[in-house]
Amino acid sequence: MKTLFKAIDEMRTDIKELKSDVNKSKGGFRVLLLIGGAIASLLGFIKYNG
Repeated sequence: MKTLFKAIDEMRTDIKELKSDVNKSKGGFRVLLLIGGAIASLLGFIKYNG
């Protein structure tokens, strides 16, 4: 029974770590989208006004 509880606790910590990794990935993806959008806007502005 103790080994079962230990396994469940280990799974919980693994799940928490996985959730934090996924959240970091989401944040990084949003930053890349923001930077890409800014670059695309700047290039579009230069192309149509230049």
